[in-house]
Amino acid sequence: MGAWNIGLFECSQNPSTFFIACCVPGGSCCIQMVNARISTRDGSAWKIVCILDCCLPVLGCAINRYYLRKALGIIDSVLFDCVFWLYCPSCAATQEYIETMDRMSNGNKGAKFWSSMRNI
Repeated sequence: MGAWNIGLFECSQNPSTFFIACCVPGGSCCIQMVNARISTRDGSAWKIVCILDCCLPVLGCAINRYYLRKALGIIDSVLFDCVFWLYCPSCAATQEYIETMDRMSNGNKGAKFWSSMRNI
């Protein structure tokens, strides 16, 4: 169990992901689907993420962030998850993506592929 390795406002570490989350319609939803696909062993988790993100944007993203934190062993608050997704969704999506790539790339072939795409 631990904390986030990357801060919420360190979006500049991956400008391409931040651009997608910020400027592409549905970009943050796609980023969360990638995170769910890599961080969970459940093959249908990304579908649930997509439904929650589209139907309940802030609450759905906060729920997905909670499950991502649980899968990665990160200790934080559900209240903070909601606040982050309400006030800075692009930064939250970028933080989750970078954290997932860093923590899950050690033996997961899918994560290795996405990790190689990280700095494009």
